[in-house]
Amino acid sequence: MSDVLTDQAERDRIKHGLDATLFVEAGAGTGKTTELVGRIVALIRSGVPVERIAAITFTEKAAAELSERVRKHLELAAAGKKGYESLADHERALCREALPDLDRAAIQTLHSFAQRIISLYPLEAGLPPQLQIVDEVAGDIAFRDRWKRFVDDLLDDPAMQRPLLRAFTMGLRLKDLERVAKAFHDNWERLEGVEFELSPEPDLARPPLGPAIEDAKAGLGKLTAAAVEHLAELGPHLANFEAAADRVRTARDTGERDTAEVDLLRLGCAFPRIRSVGKRGVLAVAQAAHAGWIDAARRAYLTAVLPKIGQFAREYAAERRTAGRLGFQDLLVLAVELLRANAHVRQALHERYQRVLIDEFQDTDPLQVELAALLACRPGVAPGRWTEAEVEPGRLFFVGDPKQSIYRFRRADIVLYERTRGAFGCERVPLTTNFRSAPVILRWVNEVFERLFERDGGDEVRQAAWIALEPEPQAAAGAPVMVIGGALGREAKADDVRREEAAALANAVLAAREEHWLGTQRPTRFADMAILLPTRTNSPAIERALADAGIPFRVESRSLVFATQDVRDLSNILAAIDDPTDDVAVVASLRSPAFACRDGELLAHIQAGGSWNYLAEVPVGSPVRVQTGMTSLQELHRRKWYVSTGALIEEVIASRHMLELAVAGPRPRESWRRLRFVAEQARGLEETGALTTLRQFVEWLRVQAEESARVNEGVVVEPDDDAIRIMTIHAAKGLEFDIVFLAGLGIDPIKRDNNVIWPERTEPGGRVEVRVGVKDRYFSTSGFGAAAERERRHERLERDRLLYVAATRARKRLVVSLYQRYHGTGHDQRHAEDNCSHAECLSAACAGTEGNGTWEQYAVPQAPGLDEPADEPVPDAIVDRDRWITERAALLRRLRRAPVVAATAIAHEGEAVEEKAPPDDEQQPWRKGRAGTSIGRAVHAVLQTIDLGATTSIEDASSAQAVAEGIADEATRIARLVENARESRAVREAVGSGRYWREVYVGTQVEGATVEGFIDLLFEGPEGLVVVDYKTDWARSTEDIDRAMERYRLQGAAYALALEVALGKAVAEVRFVFTEPRAERSITDLTGAKREVRERISKVLAERMAVP
Repeated sequence: MSDVLTDQAERDRIKHGLDATLFVEAGAGTGKTTELVGRIVALIRSGVPVERIAAITFTEKAAAELSERVRKHLELAAAGKKGYESLADHERALCREALPDLDRAAIQTLHSFAQRIISLYPLEAGLPPQLQIVDEVAGDIAFRDRWKRFVDDLLDDPAMQRPLLRAFTMGLRLKDLERVAKAFHDNWERLEGVEFELSPEPDLARPPLGPAIEDAKAGLGKLTAAAVEHLAELGPHLANFEAAADRVRTARDTGERDTAEVDLLRLGCAFPRIRSVGKRGVLAVAQAAHAGWIDAARRAYLTAVLPKIGQFAREYAAERRTAGRLGFQDLLVLAVELLRANAHVRQALHERYQRVLIDEFQDTDPLQVELAALLACRPGVAPGRWTEAEVEPGRLFFVGDPKQSIYRFRRADIVLYERTRGAFGCERVPLTTNFRSAPVILRWVNEVFERLFERDGGDEVRQAAWIALEPEPQAAAGAPVMVIGGALGREAKADDVRREEAAALANAVLAAREEHWLGTQRPTRFADMAILLPTRTNSPAIERALADAGIPFRVESRSLVFATQDVRDLSNILAAIDDPTDDVAVVASLRSPAFACRDGELLAHIQAGGSWNYLAEVPVGSPVRVQTGMTSLQELHRRKWYVSTGALIEEVIASRHMLELAVAGPRPRESWRRLRFVAEQARGLEETGALTTLRQFVEWLRVQAEESARVNEGVVVEPDDDAIRIMTIHAAKGLEFDIVFLAGLGIDPIKRDNNVIWPERTEPGGRVEVRVGVKDRYFSTSGFGAAAERERRHERLERDRLLYVAATRARKRLVVSLYQRYHGTGHDQRHAEDNCSHAECLSAACAGTEGNGTWEQYAVPQAPGLDEPADEPVPDAIVDRDRWITERAALLRRLRRAPVVAATAIAHEGEAVEEKAPPDDEQQPWRKGRAGTSIGRAVHAVLQTIDLGATTSIEDASSAQAVAEGIADEATRIARLVENARESRAVREAVGSGRYWREVYVGTQVEGATVEGFIDLLFEGPEGLVVVDYKTDWARSTEDIDRAMERYRLQGAAYALALEVALGKAVAEVRFVFTEPRAERSITDLTGAKREVRERISKVLAERMAVP
């Protein structure tokens, strides 16, 4: 047998046809990345500078891998090694020169490349120079905040009050509209030119129900007993409904008519279903007439609000553009718009990027093809449509595989893929030699999937053309594909299928390990295997079966992390730490494993007179575990003011031993990953500024749980974790495994519930179709049914491609589970109706290839059991490791102490501060903890807001602040103190200077710490800056003021020191204005006081860092 690849000519064409626009169709496992690397190196060898090449990939991981492999091959080429021995000296030199500039090459994802373009020309794109890229999580938070503001405006809009009131009466919910808004927001550029249906409102004064029932009675003639009984049941409902319709007709004004119409619609929606009893089904006609009237009303009210939501999405996009806060889709849209509109930019980028290579083209956003066309087309006049672009040969290079197009829900479009392949003068180059899978697996894939890919979806809904995969020459044939299971008995239910399949899979996994399926020098490990599922539906049953069999596993896919028990426990603890009055969160925290309080102990705590507010005193009779928990919550609540949310979460996890407790569960590593994930989310959201407080993060966690948010749990494989991996097929895309178990195929097809369906991209314009609500109460546009059927045909074909992706992940062994329910009807009929499962289709396809030797029915043996691991001696290094862990933990505790020192804290350093229990004021809970500083806060608030230079009355402002602080009877005293301050010499000098500022925040680094505080009044005098601080202390004598100055001296010096460091300007004086009695004092030795401040800061920092 020849060692020459059957597609060697095509591979040579990729490396040497540099002046041709190639469209490479690379089947699974055909080494497309290697060929892409080879073309990039060939371009560099031909003299194209590396910074003039743009290579666009689907994921950041793929981009990093591609860049690294290009670097490796450039190094080999420069040295003339391993396949590059025949290079000429000048080619080696070009490769050598390219290496330092490789980081300047645009080898990145599509959105990163769009960001690069936008960053080069922000002003031309209508953006501010400073851009902030918002990730998906922060973008969702920002969208939700903006949506809330829009809803307020929407509900206040007079034009929307009529349709919204009636729609809400008929069952529409705000969260339904939010789903539509989110879809419009995610696809805002598609709103341009899209039509919105405007459906007329049905005649509410003359609903068809009553006349339809009368017609039914007449059509029935002599009524049957069943019809008489059913009409009698409907009688009271019909009477109420007709009375409401009569009130609509006789309404005397708009208000009366609105009330009557709302009542009519409410009764109409609640009207019982009219059963088809009697002859000829004439009552069914009445039911259809009424249902049509209800649907028409819902459609009218929905279509009335859709344009408003579309306008919101476009305006929000414009706001993000103005602010320079862009999401990933914004980057792509704005980059295309920039290239389309600006000839100068188009010319510059055309010269900058001489070659554009696009990987995984079948799964990327359709805007990508327009971006590529605008970059590569002749830069004179932008083409009207991308299909009309004149592209210089060789400037574009595409790599894709339509058989692996499985991301339609992310805007991937196989029809557009085919149109691109026929544009730009592309030359099709197929790659068919598979280097991944064993030949017998490839033969099975070819035989089975050629049959599956035969069916088409009709007009504009096409399946990818089948191209057979060929094995690598001289490759060992390998073992046949193993098929396990089949249709169960007639009585079997879906749960029975899942349970049987899960048990068989667990036994097969154990058999693979015990029977040494890989046959290599090393033993077959669980880490060599993966279980791939179309959806997560079967995953819980499989996880249970693997756990029962003692098989370690990792679940790596998008899952409901926020709904898991360990994350809920952590969320409750954080909520309790944030708010001591949140009784539910406190109780849930104490009952969690982290605090382990039993219900009886919690009851005993209440019977002893305790409360759930952990800041209150815990009674002596409370159980020890509850007392300890309350003390811990109190300490963590105090800590929240000094550490970041991310650091606090890690402190909670460590102090409550949540990682250790997870070991008691069945899958500790998953719990560890989820807890780490929450902490990482907190840090990430803090860094981006999306969430800045613990309360905001707690609320975000709750929203994620309520909305069943899914996240990707995939993590870097831990080297000591010999575990089988469970993942969805989508998550496995781009990966490969020695042994693949393809399972969960017996589930009947689950149709995606699309709320918004966009028109096909083949032509501009079109109408967007929408459906929201719940079953039997849908609000939908008139064309949604036809559009949904078109989407269903697309999804049906994508399901077959999904199976192809799964089967081609296997390197040496493939096990296909065909467990399914029994179906009385034949497969052909169910297949035609698109009601068959994956397992049914594969069973039929395998039946047609029986006897070819590509597959065999595998009889799964009973579980042989796991070997007991041998006892291993404890390494000597464990002592050193324990010491390292202890020292590391101590260091982290020290570093978590934020080096921030308030100016007021410097003045009180070393003094004991008494913590008083909060007052028990159930009548006015909002006043808890506020009474002690109410006078001072009110005086400062009035001085901050009034005109200091005017002689106007301050009574109104003083009264308002007194009420706000809950001390209305102190309004006169507050006004007196404010007047004393306003009439002071310091305030008069400030006003006279013309340059004064109130409530000035200052924060800067001093001696390695951030010193911060608020200055009541700052003005610029003849000799420099003057700091003024108001004091509301009540002093009986001069001695009292002297003692107060001793307390405040370093506080004022800290303000002065911080200002001088931050502004580089001298502070001439620090004055304290005492308001009762009116007096002023300045710091006498300001220089010495500032020096003492520095010493105290150093001392405070040293003490903080020393405490373990």
